[in-house]
This record gives sequence, structure tokens and C-alpha cells, in this order.
Amino acid sequence: MEPISESHAPSLAIHANSENVFSGLRGAFPFPYQLQDAIDFIRSCIRDSGSKTFAIIAEENAIGVINLLFKEDVYRFNGEIGYWIGESYWNRGIATQAIRYIINIAYIEHGLHRLYAEVFSNRPSSARALEKNGFVLEGTNREAVFKNGVFLDQWIYSRLR
Repeated sequence: MEPISESHAPSLAIHANSENVFSGLRGAFPFPYQLQDAIDFIRSCIRDSGSKTFAIIAEENAIGVINLLFKEDVYRFNGEIGYWIGESYWNRGIATQAIRYIINIAYIEHGLHRLYAEVFSNRPSSARALEKNGFVLEGTNREAVFKNGVFLDQWIYSRLR
């Protein structure tokens, strides 16, 4: 993992430009994904003091992103994590390692108490990566997500310090 920077943009644009990656992410993630999308995303991450974003590195290339979003007010000891990895790197344990990395940052550097992630039901591998890191399924928001013309359940996973 490395703090995200504009030098990661070309590689991220390649790995993000996948309909299969797109289908597991929120609507702000565009498809097709262009170099300018990567640059704009990275610049917004660098400006955002309410989150920490890291490039996921494999074979010396940025192949995905993991983000820790800090919550506020009565939720200030919570952090939401989000992540994606290029399709050619799926099922290699890379997401599991990235989650482990962000857990340490959240607990040790930022003193958070609870981490959570929201996973679409079309991403069981993403849920398994969380489970391998001690996250538990808190609940299911039934058909809460409308993506690519279908309704999907949203699974809420959390882990306490």
C-alpha cells in the first residue's frame, strides 16, 4: 500500500476500466473509466481531510484502491472502508491484505473503535475478505442497491477494536 498520488493514475485507470469492477461499486464510480477520471479521483482524495486513501500495489503497479472514511459527531470513532481491485488480481488474497493494512491504520494511528463496510450481494469474495479480517455480518439491507438494472442486497459488515 502507498498513499495515493497522481503517479498512480495511469495504472489505476487501466484496472478500473472494467465492467465487472464497476458492477460492485457505488454510482460515483464511472464506466468506462478514463485517465482523467483517475486524476480527478486522486486529486479529490488528496484534498479530502475526512479520509485516507491508499493505492493497492502489486507487481509494482497500482491495481486498486482502499479508503478509510472518517465519520463525525456521535459516529466519530467509526470508520467506513471501501476498496476495489482490478479484475486480473481477484482471488489472490490482495484485498484481504489491504483490509488488514487499513485496520492497523484505523486503530493504531486514528484510535477508531468500529470499522464497517457495505458490500453488494454480487460481491461474495469481497465479503469473504472482510470475514478473514474479523468482520462480522451485522445485517442485510434487502434490495437496497439498484445497479445495472437489478436490485441487490447490501450487506453491512463491521469489526470492533
